[in-house]
Amino acid sequence: MKRTLLNMLKKTGLLILLGLLIYGIKFTFDLSFSGTEDIKIVKDYDSLLSIEELIDQPAFKNKVLYIDIWGVYCKPCINQFRLMPAIKKQLKNEAVEFIYISTPYGYFNDEQLWKAAIKKYKLKGYHVHASMQFYENIWEEVEGIEDKWSIPHYLLVDKDGKIANPNAPAPIHEEALLAEL
Repeated sequence: MKRTLLNMLKKTGLLILLGLLIYGIKFTFDLSFSGTEDIKIVKDYDSLLSIEELIDQPAFKNKVLYIDIWGVYCKPCINQFRLMPAIKKQLKNEAVEFIYISTPYGYFNDEQLWKAAIKKYKLKGYHVHASMQFYENIWEEVEGIEDKWSIPHYLLVDKDGKIANPNAPAPIHEEALLAEL
């Protein structure tokens, strides 16, 4: 009995160690992701403090911006992702950029989960993992948001860098969204 219990503990310990090793490798691999040609991580995203700073990025000059504020644990947010490829396809010849702002949760692995999610869901566009300060500032500085702190949430920015609709249609409302874009 003693010997069997000892063997079980050894096997369990090895399994836990193996699991931790695999998690560590995945964690490091996910964190090392720096984007692709279609999935662009906004440079110095962690130093952004306002939506205005984001909109003023050189890549967004003279373009319409559709900003998706989402969270890695938000099922309604993730459900909308599947609708985006069809919308993007219809707008491929337009001066529209898609920006995804991921909400901070305050966990040690926020950045790793964010990078894993944008790869998993193949979210083509620009990406920002918001700091807590940036996230709080979005809700405070953007006037006219009807349901503050609620995600998913979408903003529409015109070519002049002004927020044209602080409550832009979600991808599920494709016709209304395309009409506005």
